[in-house]
Amino acid sequence: LVRVQWFEGWLQKGQPASLFLAGFFFPQALFTGVAQAYALRHGVAIDQLGQLTLPVPALRAPEHAHAPPADGLYVHGMLIEGARFDAASGLLAEAEAGELMSPMPLLHLRVLPKEEVDQAKAAQQTYDCPYYVTNERQGQLATTGHSNNFVMMVNLPTNVEPRHWVLRGVALVAQT
Repeated sequence: LVRVQWFEGWLQKGQPASLFLAGFFFPQALFTGVAQAYALRHGVAIDQLGQLTLPVPALRAPEHAHAPPADGLYVHGMLIEGARFDAASGLLAEAEAGELMSPMPLLHLRVLPKEEVDQAKAAQQTYDCPYYVTNERQGQLATTGHSNNFVMMVNLPTNVEPRHWVLRGVALVAQT
């Protein structure tokens, strides 16, 4: 119902500032489209591009985004399992006691030349967090070569070794 209402709003009011990623049936195609648009706009070969996806702590909910970013997309609708995102510090943090999942702030999905992605990742330590459609964390490969459950890796800023979050099984999910 939420998916249908969200797409209906997009149809009636135009493109929203933030896209409800959990509502897309095949979000990987959306990312390919963003990469193709960047490649055409900047005259860069698509195979020279990389993806950087970082949380925007100031945008805790879709209504806080008043316009799409100049480059890339704002996306929302994800939950984090095994940890939480602390908007005050802008870092990944331990989950609150008894909290299995917590909402993520909006993410800024950016497509950049691979060198710029590498520089941005080197500037701040991040945990490459897997994003799944469901919290089952397993899937089957489709004929496209994509998993029907794994979507992408998201770069979450952290002040501890990424291995810490791997051992906790931290992942983003669209639906429980």
